[in-house]
Parts: sequence; structure tokens; C-alpha cells
Amino acid sequence: MKESVFLRGKGVAFNTPKTVLVAGATGGIGKALTEAVAKQYPDATLIRLTRDPAQLVKLENLTIDLEFELLNESSISQAINQIKAGSIDLAFIATGFLHDHHHKPEKTFKNLISDHLLHAYQINAIGPALLCKHLIPRMNDQQISRIGILSARVGSISDNRLGGWHAYRSSKAAL
Repeated sequence: MKESVFLRGKGVAFNTPKTVLVAGATGGIGKALTEAVAKQYPDATLIRLTRDPAQLVKLENLTIDLEFELLNESSISQAINQIKAGSIDLAFIATGFLHDHHHKPEKTFKNLISDHLLHAYQINAIGPALLCKHLIPRMNDQQISRIGILSARVGSISDNRLGGWHAYRSSKAAL
């Protein structure tokens, strides 16, 4: 068995994954994860979930590129159900939302807006939870399989030295 940089555990050896899924594959972290997985596991099937498959970079690996919308559970279910590659050995959820042209990070509680707070929770906590709901039945139950969900250091409930970004921080902590 080949031990992976991604899969070091407490004295547990992991098999090299045959199928790896990355959700949020066109974001900065998701793109870097797909490139690292492709390099480390060149024989693995790489499943990339994104809102915009046209933004995905071609890789030498066998890839399955699927469009999904994290805020729509039926879209999540449809994307997962399109996967014909068998069971998934390793999954990364690298989705997230800090701000967009409608919602800016707030610097004080006085700037909190309920719509922004709700949107942050939907993308940063509820969406990944629903994605897990649909992923878990597809995970490999014949060997150790893993789902990694990326949060953020500013999502720490014990490290808030900088303050601000309340919607993002609290939604990432909820994750």
C-alpha cells in the first residue's frame, strides 16, 4: 500500500485512491487540489464538481467534469447520480463564499445584513452538509475512505483577533 501525503493518519495505512472527487474545482483552493491530486494519483479517476465546467483546465488524468449548484439539493443529487465511476475513495469539498458584488464582508456587527448572513450559511455550511448527505452513500465501504471539508482559519471560534467578517466566520465555524 502506498501512503499518501493527503492521507496520513494515526498509524493507519491507506490504499491509493482510485476515484477522487473535488467539489468547488474552479476556485483557487479547489483548482490547486485537483492539480495536486492529478499529480499524486495519475491513475485515479478525478471527478470535478463546479458551477462552470467551461472554466476547468484539461488534465492528463481521466476526469469526469460535472456541473452542480451548491444551493440546490436536486442539482447536488443529480450531479452525484451522474457519477458512474463506482465508489469514491477520497472527496474534498472546497466550496466557500466570502463576498460578491451584492454582499461585502462586514467590519462590525452594525453592518450585518440578514440576507448576507443567510447566503453565507447556505454556501459555507448547509451546502457542504447536503453534499455530504449525497456523497456518503457513494463512498467506498470496502476500505477506508475520506471526505475532507475545507473551512478557514478565520472560522475558528477561538481565534478572532482580527474581528469582522461575521457572516463568513460564523458560517465557516458552523461547518
